[in-house]
Amino acid sequence: MVMGGKTLQFFLSAETFAPAHNYWQEARSIIIPQLEKLSTSFYGNGLSRIAIISIILPDQFFEGGGYKERRLYKRKTGEADIRLRINFKQFVRAKPEQRLDIYANHIIDSVQTLHGKLDKDFRFAELLSDMNSVLSCFFLSDKER
Repeated sequence: MVMGGKTLQFFLSAETFAPAHNYWQEARSIIIPQLEKLSTSFYGNGLSRIAIISIILPDQFFEGGGYKERRLYKRKTGEADIRLRINFKQFVRAKPEQRLDIYANHIIDSVQTLHGKLDKDFRFAELLSDMNSVLSCFFLSDKER
């Protein structure tokens, strides 16, 4: 049961280029149910929605300043918009289990960019701990990467 405020919602999207798009969709469909396990948790006021837009594009898309990374937190609405890159070649060449590891770690890294931006009463460490718990089934050891 959630008391005292809104639950946290995750929105996952991506800027992709074939064949990364299909690989990303597959990884997303597997990871979303894990993140939904956190939907009944309340970590505090100040953050109600995290949008993580992964940028998985070949290097030539970044020439001329396109597809810039972004780490935006809107205190007034309690929303975060995070856009970070995933190495295109590494993602496309990875085995399916390695892609899940890359994407799960990318989600954790994206949320970590909010550290220090949220109110002190927001239970950020608990959020990260819970995220690590629900996504840990996708993490590979260094030897498996």
